[in-house]
Amino acid sequence: MTENSRSASTESEESINSKKKFPHRISREHIKSRYGDLIDSLPLIIYIVEPHSPYFPIYISKGIEMLGYTQNDWHNTPNLWIDLIHEDDRERVLKETRKAFADQSETDYEYRMRSRDGSVYWFHDKGNFLRDENGEPISWEGFLLDITKRKSAETDEQNTNGRIDKSAAENKTKSILLVEDEKIIREMMREILSGDGYDVTTAVNGVEALEICETGDKSFDLLITDFEMPQMNGRELAEKIKASCDDAKILFVSGYAGDDDFLRNLSINGKYFVAKPFSPDSFTAKVKAILEED
Repeated sequence: MTENSRSASTESEESINSKKKFPHRISREHIKSRYGDLIDSLPLIIYIVEPHSPYFPIYISKGIEMLGYTQNDWHNTPNLWIDLIHEDDRERVLKETRKAFADQSETDYEYRMRSRDGSVYWFHDKGNFLRDENGEPISWEGFLLDITKRKSAETDEQNTNGRIDKSAAENKTKSILLVEDEKIIREMMREILSGDGYDVTTAVNGVEALEICETGDKSFDLLITDFEMPQMNGRELAEKIKASCDDAKILFVSGYAGDDDFLRNLSINGKYFVAKPFSPDSFTAKVKAILEED
């Protein structure tokens, strides 16, 4: 048995009775009430697991199928996540996970995973440990975003004597204000845009976005906002933000196919629409096309 295999085995043995220690499990019904069916069509893997090793699965989205496993495979194999982490990354990832738990901080790392057929994928994994009102850990929740393409591009650049990606360099001069009330979706979109080189500022709702535009000294080239949000929806934000960020183009995002009908009635120039679900490539292509328009 290799050292990394022993480490994974130890991780499992340390908290094999974690379900007894942390009985307050999040139900699948709770997940459906928070996200509906949207998460099963997003271009990422969303996970909710128990907060102690072996991080027993509570929920996994259909995105896991990209690795050749079903949702049932995930639920029936408690050690699957640990086993799939590339052997050269496993100890680092587990160490950083334990540290984040102890520090009550978020997990944020990049690592490789092996699919069922042996292919290697790079993921950006971002999550946080949720706790109840008494500070007791309930779950560890987050998402895995496939960054294999970006990692391959970085390797290509290194192999060509550090050639700078001209497109990414140009994107760094573009500022985007991203407004999305659902944390996982907001973080996913931010990671996609940041990975393409854009300067991204986020807001959790329209009220916060409006405050950023009114009180800040930063200008934005593009406002990306969801339609349906608490306190102030995308339509209201778009109308009110004209005075503060008048130069910014507006990209609306929604999971409702009919929402683009109202765009014809908005008295705002430079308005665009993208429907959920979307792939990272189609999303960034839309953003790039908008920003390059005169």
